[in-house]
Amino acid sequence: MRSLQKSELTSTLDRVLFLYYTIKVNSIIQKGVIMKPESMDYAEWVTDQLLYHAVQSIDARLGDGYHVKNPRLVCEMTRLTYEEYLRQEKTE
Repeated sequence: MRSLQKSELTSTLDRVLFLYYTIKVNSIIQKGVIMKPESMDYAEWVTDQLLYHAVQSIDARLGDGYHVKNPRLVCEMTRLTYEEYLRQEKTE
């Protein structure tokens, strides 16, 4: 069995990756997994992202676990971030 040269190996790897991504994208499109802004999945995803970033931001600035002791702060940060998200959506 002969060994592959670097250029052949790179070319083969590129083809395999391209094929993998093509199959994956087609699979996602066929399943309808791509979220639309009006879908409930999208709304849940946005909410999860807002909550996650609020918690991370609070704990980074005020200390680990601070968000647990101050749930109203988490709510307010989430609300403000959502309002900013809506504002930016309108300008685009």
